[in-house]
Amino acid sequence: LVLRSALVVTCYFIAFMLLKLDNLKMEKGTCRSFRDLKSVLSKVILSGTPDLPLAVKERALSLCACFLGGAWKEVPVQKFSIQRMSGGLSNVLLLCQHELDVYPDSAVPCKILLRIYFNPETETNVVEESVTFMLLSERQLGPKLYGIFPGGRLEEYIPSRPLSAVEVRQSHFSRQIAAKMAQFHALSVPLSKEPTYLFDALKRWMRQLKNNADRFPEFLVRFDNQVISLNEERLVQEINLIR
Repeated sequence: LVLRSALVVTCYFIAFMLLKLDNLKMEKGTCRSFRDLKSVLSKVILSGTPDLPLAVKERALSLCACFLGGAWKEVPVQKFSIQRMSGGLSNVLLLCQHELDVYPDSAVPCKILLRIYFNPETETNVVEESVTFMLLSERQLGPKLYGIFPGGRLEEYIPSRPLSAVEVRQSHFSRQIAAKMAQFHALSVPLSKEPTYLFDALKRWMRQLKNNADRFPEFLVRFDNQVISLNEERLVQEINLIR
């Protein structure tokens, strides 16, 4: 128990100091070239273009070189590729990789997943998010963490794909998900035991729906082959019921 508590405190301290160090590095001029990566990505997303411009590629490479070192510091932009991945609900996922073979025995991967936060809750609770990710990585319940910076992180790339809505409902998958969730909730972590994330998100989504009601098409919600009638009042009642 003492060792576990010490590990939790250590992870919390490391995450906090990494974030402070990253801010200090960028203030001093190191790795400044990726400071506006999120704003550049935002413009690309709003434009609707499927291709990532050179500006995004250069900033992503600078970030990888700064945090990973090794071969990444010698990669020319021509040998660097970046691809947007699916599976991020509110964050942008970018697969970064290089083609150099200068350090074949290096522990530094040639493929890395770059996650850029576009979720307001994640950015507000970035230290808690980082601590949780580090603990899951240490317990081999999640991918390795390679870097934390304001606005995102670098993590291990695991070749995979997100489950579809149909697959999630299949017992074969749902049992595995439940087992992993049980392991996760059994962890001792320095986080609030009465989080408000879910209800904060529901309130924000309700507000967005009200402000943009004319932009959403009508659709039917069915359960057990019965059409469910929903309106704002009923949704609020449901939220208050589960609170």
